[in-house]
Amino acid sequence: MQHQLMNTELGVISGRDAIFLDKLNFTSTSEAELIREINARLCSQVNHENYIPYKFIVKGIYYFNMVDLDISYSNILRDVNVHSSLIEVVDSNLLATIKEVRGLDLRHIIICTYDEIFEIACKELEMKFYNND
Repeated sequence: MQHQLMNTELGVISGRDAIFLDKLNFTSTSEAELIREINARLCSQVNHENYIPYKFIVKGIYYFNMVDLDISYSNILRDVNVHSSLIEVVDSNLLATIKEVRGLDLRHIIICTYDEIFEIACKELEMKFYNND
């Protein structure tokens, strides 16, 4: 199992204070939206100190786990060896199980927000960032 930094149009987003979450909307049983803002100072490709509104749209969900940050260190983040707020897990047991049971090739993503950690197996993660000017 490998952990990889996810690069976005804002660059790598890192730090506990990087992603703030206000809304978690399930638009269906297989699609969810995470919404609020990102601290631009903690993005590698941004040159200002504003907060950037975002919407992450997760599509084709087969596994969705939300855990309190402090509890996540004993299970989800225990073996994570990269420091980022957006992590993709490659060759995980979760992906192998889904491939065996459903015959699907999915993405295994970890999203670290200020208070919660999301571990998701899905078909797609769409990231939208909005100009706050």
